[in-house]
Amino acid sequence: MDVLQQYGKEIFSIAVPLLTWWLNYFYKAKAKLKAANPHSFSFLIKEPLRDEDGKTIQDTQIAHTKSFLVRNVGREPATKVEFVLNWQPQFFNLWPSRHYTCQTQEDGRFVIIFDSLSPGEMIGIELLSVNRDLPTVINIRSDQSKAQFVEMIPMETISQFKLNVFRALVILGFSAAIYLSIQLAQFLILKTA
Repeated sequence: MDVLQQYGKEIFSIAVPLLTWWLNYFYKAKAKLKAANPHSFSFLIKEPLRDEDGKTIQDTQIAHTKSFLVRNVGREPATKVEFVLNWQPQFFNLWPSRHYTCQTQEDGRFVIIFDSLSPGEMIGIELLSVNRDLPTVINIRSDQSKAQFVEMIPMETISQFKLNVFRALVILGFSAAIYLSIQLAQFLILKTA
């Protein structure tokens, strides 16, 4: 205990930069993808399916839809974003409209590639299939990271004023907690305030 009292300020002066380095290393700005499936539905269409001769093959048809959202929640651009499906869907649509390239791999996997996704930017991918199953998503990735799938639920929006008040209170509380922790550590180690 005498060592801590005698060299407490020096130990503390070394610990603070090490903590700062650790926080900068693990929380530095980087690209981070999040993906969600906000909606999927199967429509029963009461329209008969007919062959070339006009014969009825089925009395009804089924249209399957599925939506995906991919967003870069990081603070750096994500490059070469790949959306990999089990096979090529019958129809797909992107929103907002942007440049992309498609590839079909040797094993039949279908890949939609975007050059980049800026911080905060989001892409919506809609799949549609009539009388066929929809492909499953195998992977969503970029050069920097793999997308994390998150669950989405409908939610009421909160006013910007309430959000700003909440943010200010959280920052004040966090700052007070850090200040009090430093004061307590100094008091316990050095027996001074």
